[in-house]
Amino acid sequence: MNDTDINDYDFNPDYFVPKMVDRSLDISILRDLPEIVKSTCKKLHSEGWRFYFVKQQRGRCYYRAKVITLPSWAMKRERTYKAWYVAHECSHALVEREISRIRPHGIEFMEQLKLICPSECIIHELEYKPRNAAMAGIGQKKYTFDDL
Repeated sequence: MNDTDINDYDFNPDYFVPKMVDRSLDISILRDLPEIVKSTCKKLHSEGWRFYFVKQQRGRCYYRAKVITLPSWAMKRERTYKAWYVAHECSHALVEREISRIRPHGIEFMEQLKLICPSECIIHELEYKPRNAAMAGIGQKKYTFDDL
C-alpha cells in the first residue's frame, strides 16, 4: 500500500506516527523470521525506516515518511505467514526506492518480493494477490532434470 491518503498539507514525514499503534508488541516478535527477512528489516532500519505494529486490518508502507506498519493480528500467526507479511511490506519500500510511480503490486514489486521472501513463505501472496502472484511465477513448481 502507499501513502496517497495522507493529507499533503499537514504531512510531516519526520514526525509521522501511524494511528492505532499496538504498544503490547515489540520488535522481539520478529525474532523467528527467516534470516533474509530479518536482514532486510535491519537494512531498512539502518536507512531510517521505522516499523510499527498496529491494530488495523492491513499493513502499509508510507514511502515519504519511511514508515512500515504491520498489523498485530498478522504478527501472531504462524511463522511463514508472518515472514511473508513482513517481506511484502518491505518489498514496497525497496521497490519504491528504485522505481518511481510503479504499480503497487506490479511485476517490479513481485520480483523484489521473490528476492527476499523464502519460497515456503511466499505462497501466501497467492491468497492476497493471486493473479499478480501467478503472473510473476509465484507458486509454480520449478521442474528440473531430477524430476524426470
